[in-house]
Amino acid sequence: MLIRISLLICCLFAIVAVVSGLAWPSSLWAQQLDWSEPLMLSRPGQSAGWFPDIAVDMAGRIHVAWASGNVINRQQYDMVMYTYSDDGEQWSAPNDIFSFRNNPGESAATRPALAVDSRNILHITYTDYLSIFYSSALPENAWQAPAWAPTQQLTTDGAYFSRITPQGSRLHLIDTAGYSTGYRVRYRRSDDFGQTWTEPVEISDRSTGAAKPQLLIDRQNNLHAVWESGSGGALGQVALGSIGYAASEDGGATWRAPLEFTSPLTPTTGRYLKSPALGLDRESRLVMVWLLMPDDIPYYTLSQDDGRSWSEPQPISGVLGGNHFAVATLGTYSMLSDSAGQLHLLMSGRLASDEEETGRLLHLTWDGAAWSTPETIARYEVDAPNWPRAVIRNGNELCVVWHVSRFARQRVTGQQYADLEIWFSRATLDLPALTPGPIPTRAPTATLTAPLTATPHLPRHTATLTFAGPLPTPSQVSVYRENDYLLIAAQSALPIVGLILLTLVVVWWRRR
Repeated sequence: MLIRISLLICCLFAIVAVVSGLAWPSSLWAQQLDWSEPLMLSRPGQSAGWFPDIAVDMAGRIHVAWASGNVINRQQYDMVMYTYSDDGEQWSAPNDIFSFRNNPGESAATRPALAVDSRNILHITYTDYLSIFYSSALPENAWQAPAWAPTQQLTTDGAYFSRITPQGSRLHLIDTAGYSTGYRVRYRRSDDFGQTWTEPVEISDRSTGAAKPQLLIDRQNNLHAVWESGSGGALGQVALGSIGYAASEDGGATWRAPLEFTSPLTPTTGRYLKSPALGLDRESRLVMVWLLMPDDIPYYTLSQDDGRSWSEPQPISGVLGGNHFAVATLGTYSMLSDSAGQLHLLMSGRLASDEEETGRLLHLTWDGAAWSTPETIARYEVDAPNWPRAVIRNGNELCVVWHVSRFARQRVTGQQYADLEIWFSRATLDLPALTPGPIPTRAPTATLTAPLTATPHLPRHTATLTFAGPLPTPSQVSVYRENDYLLIAAQSALPIVGLILLTLVVVWWRRR
């Protein structure tokens, strides 16, 4: 009997030893993603491509559009180029879906914005720097120009940026327009899938210009807008600016007075903020990110009360901005949430440990307590990545598109736009795939098929901004790898194993 008990105790001790020898999950960051080799979507050696946008429809088809231009018979044209893919690997040949002639020296970046609504209709806005234009198409036919509905001209007094966000039958649209009075952020909406639009409402401060607006709808259907604020706004740029923010709790009918984010941590003159992005984390908190210049440091801040107050801004550790290779006036960041509530940040920049000449397109995640270790999607030595846009496909595939300025730091004056290219990459998230749902029934239409090609691998017064105190102390928690669950289960079993051992020892002692 004693031998049997001794063997049992030895076996239990062996189990405990094995479990104790495992690497305990003291740092449980989100799993590093395996990013695909970047694909160039624009055609090598042809017209420049920049300011891309991306959308995915209900069938899982990926749509990408970007600004471009060309010279035909000595006439200069500005264009919106478009391509699509059903799997992220094979892409249709790029095609111009909108184009218009311009006068010499007056070329405009069309800066298209894409969105898919609840009927599975693809919507687009774009600009000729004087007007915002809107159109829509069936996703399966969007690759050819005649498939798009007649364009609606929404503005006539100058425009540079627009963002369109669907919500049921409603489309929300913000833009920067008004060259005659100063570029400001304006909001309008359509309640009939884009057939008609409300009159625009100015939501930014009239005393400053504006650029790069973004729009977010939270889980309570409140609207949140963020933008660069400063003098100017022409060419989509403001000088030495701050960050503007406004919100609406009634579907865009009225807006709170805008808040202005300056640089409270570094009051030294000459510092300014660029590249704002806005997201929503799993705790339904607003997360805002921007780039502090000229320090070239990304900062973030949180709001737990729908944007009325914000935590003290903190730097995002481990990363720096990319102003040394990508001019901040032309840059932007992007954020989006996945089905688990994890927030994804896409940015151009570099690792804090990098040499200054290195440029990267980076991905980070916010799990509600801390930022992950930055991941590199693409790395460059003489080229400049910029303007990342992202979308999640089928619930677990993060797709990213951006433009690259070739030889940006070796460029000859007058050729600064000649080598702009559009690139794409994707990664699978540690989340279950979602089967595309049924597509709403529509009137029968002919479906056209584009040939697929293998792309080479290559209120008007600024409100007082109040800070809600310091951010939570960052901790590496809440996001687990697959093996971490085994470790947690083993750790939970240790008290039971200890109780069994103690019981056996007591029984053995009494039977001596």
